[in-house]
Amino acid sequence: MEKVSVRHARKSDEQFILVALGGVAQSSRQRVSDRNGLVQRLRKDCFGSRAKAKILIATLKGQNVGLMLYSPSYFALKGLSLWVSQLYVVKEMRGKGIAEKLWSALSKRNPQATYAHWAADKENKPAQKHFKRMGAEQGKYLYFYKKL
Repeated sequence: MEKVSVRHARKSDEQFILVALGGVAQSSRQRVSDRNGLVQRLRKDCFGSRAKAKILIATLKGQNVGLMLYSPSYFALKGLSLWVSQLYVVKEMRGKGIAEKLWSALSKRNPQATYAHWAADKENKPAQKHFKRMGAEQGKYLYFYKKL
């Protein structure tokens, strides 16, 4: 297989980012209902010197093939961690090491972080299998959220 490279997203990646986030939403039986609102939020929160979150893009032969959206979080007992809110690989490219390249790039670009954490839809068995295969442990905590 050709060499996969990983870089931070650029504003010119917007269309791919929307397709990827739509794919993530679909895999958890959700949908992107406010596309314009999503675009505006991503532009504000993921680009520029004061970005709240970052997006890694995996490319192969000049084509975008994967995405990882993450942001810093903090846990007093462990220190700085990274919350991975979205991970996406183009369907035709799954099983070819793209996700592993994204995880590796996340680690290399964030050496101060002690660990990454994320959630997976309980029905998304392929994602769960991938996470276990890469050595991730399923936490003992339940995942809750509250709209503010």
